[in-house]
Amino acid sequence: MTVRNKQHAFSFIELIITVALIGIIMAIAVPSYQQYVIESQRSDAAIALTSAAAEQERLFTYNNAYSMDIDDLGGSRSPGGHYTLAVTSPESSPPPASPRQFTLTATPATDSIQQQDNHCQTFTLNHLGVKASLDHLGNTSTDCW
Repeated sequence: MTVRNKQHAFSFIELIITVALIGIIMAIAVPSYQQYVIESQRSDAAIALTSAAAEQERLFTYNNAYSMDIDDLGGSRSPGGHYTLAVTSPESSPPPASPRQFTLTATPATDSIQQQDNHCQTFTLNHLGVKASLDHLGNTSTDCW
């Protein structure tokens, strides 16, 4: 009776095919995941703007005017750090001493992946509760909030 020793190993061709398949899967999965992360981090802007607007309303009840100092509203960065916040008054320039209107704006921070979000680049919320967003070309964008 003759016993044969069989070697169980991958051939070079099988290894190349496996590496190619992993490369194709990664080429599809990584961009999809990055887009998912970008879309999910948009909520950071919404949270920051609604919190700042709530603080504006609280300040208005005490002072009968809105604050134009972003530090009074929680600071210039969103909670996750993905957006930079600003507050302006659409009233006459220079703004009155007791502003009765405000517009809050969230733009992607320079060190954030949100810079790559071409669909929802800028978020705004005003004293009337009107929400808006702009894409990277400055056009009104929908489905961002």
